[in-house]
Amino acid sequence: MSSSKAFVFSLDAFVAFSLALIVIYTLIFFSTTPYGYYSSFMQAHYLAKDTLNALAHTQEIGPECIGGTCPYSKLDYISILSKDSKSAVKERVGPLIPNQFGYSFETSSDGDSWTVVYSTEDVTDQSKDPDHKIGPYRKLKASAQTISFGYLTGTQVFPENPYGYITCKGTATQCNDFPDDAIDYPLEESDVILVRLTVYT
Repeated sequence: MSSSKAFVFSLDAFVAFSLALIVIYTLIFFSTTPYGYYSSFMQAHYLAKDTLNALAHTQEIGPECIGGTCPYSKLDYISILSKDSKSAVKERVGPLIPNQFGYSFETSSDGDSWTVVYSTEDVTDQSKDPDHKIGPYRKLKASAQTISFGYLTGTQVFPENPYGYITCKGTATQCNDFPDDAIDYPLEESDVILVRLTVYT
């Protein structure tokens, strides 16, 4: 006579097995959740970085400059030279940020304390900035930083080189002492500002 063994799946074992599955699926869920936002996070970071690069490599255009083209970039104008930086940010940074994003433009002279020039997080009325997300961020935010350098008083005009060599038309040679009247190079006032652009959704 043959005998067979049976496996009894008790209620306690079933509950324990169910709890184990719940714990495993919970761990998997929470460990993979941040990766769901990774592509969006990198998109926001590259958007902020590319916007600052575009502003830093694009010359400002204005009627106060010779021929309409200024000797400084749009970034320098926004962060240092503009008398109304808030409006300058909205006019120059705003069109570069897609509608589904909000943004914040900040400056700092020491890298420790930051001054908010303009932020859509502070806007409470959509009609004041209809092209961007307003209010606090809810999903993610990413920042990029760069340095803005600008002369504060205009275009520097240097004296002519006192030496004569190929393109230099001066009368002095390398054997002469440096002319006393040629060392007075006027200095302009300049400034260096750290700029941070934050993009959020």
